[in-house]
Amino acid sequence: MLVLVTGAFGYFGLALVRALAPTHEVIAAGRLSRPGGAAAVLAGCSGRVSLLVGDVLDLAGESLRGVDAVVHLAGGGDVSGGALPDPDGARRDNVDSAAHVARIAPPGCRLILASSLCVYAPLDRP
Repeated sequence: MLVLVTGAFGYFGLALVRALAPTHEVIAAGRLSRPGGAAAVLAGCSGRVSLLVGDVLDLAGESLRGVDAVVHLAGGGDVSGGALPDPDGARRDNVDSAAHVARIAPPGCRLILASSLCVYAPLDRP
């Protein structure tokens, strides 16, 4: 199975890519938010992981050709002061990116959305 993981350079994304790589082909996509992010993804993955570094909103439909499943983890928003410092950026990273991935996913592709921001943010749930 070919799986695209967005937000692959975050904590949850890195763990998921490493868990999937032994049994699946994985495309790890997202912005490199910390030094060594790409190397951390590839470490111990035996060449079963390819990288798409950049903004999820820049992904084109052809980059998802052949993808059987998308696990969309991309998002953002620093909730450390009780409120999002950039609500427009948070909407773009969390909502717009999810809608974009759903729009360009191949027909029949499984879509999975996970958002830790919905769990730990001090905001009302959508």
